[in-house]
Amino acid sequence: MKSTFLSMMLVVSLCSPLLAQESATKATEQIVKYLKNLAPGAKLIFATTTPVPDGEPGRVAGDADKYNQVATKVLLDYPEIRINDLYYFTKPNHSKWWAKPGDVHYGTEGRNAQGDEVSRIILDSLPK
Repeated sequence: MKSTFLSMMLVVSLCSPLLAQESATKATEQIVKYLKNLAPGAKLIFATTTPVPDGEPGRVAGDADKYNQVATKVLLDYPEIRINDLYYFTKPNHSKWWAKPGDVHYGTEGRNAQGDEVSRIILDSLPK
C-alpha cells in the first residue's frame, strides 16, 4: 500500500503585531482542514515551532511555546495527526545548537539533530 505523508509545520509569525490566541487557533484549524482536503489519504505530522531565544530581533522569547500550546490544543480534535515536538526536542540543546547567541537559526549540529529527529518520526509513522 502506497502511503502519502505531509509534514505540517505551523509557521506563526512571531513578529509584531502578534497573533492573538483566537487567531492562532483559527489559523491552525484552517491549515488542518486545507491539508486534509488537499491530500485526504495523507498521514499528517505536525512539527512544533522551535524556541525563540532572548535577543532575537522582532520576536519574543516564550511566544513559540504559547503558540505551540494553542496548536496542540486544536490537534486534540485530530488524533490521527501525529505531533513531532521539536520545541521540547530542541530546548535542552538550544544554546549549543544555535548558529549564534540570540538566533532562531541553527548551526550544522542542530540542523543535523533536528533532521534526524524529523526522519525518525516519519519512519516511525510508516506502516509496518
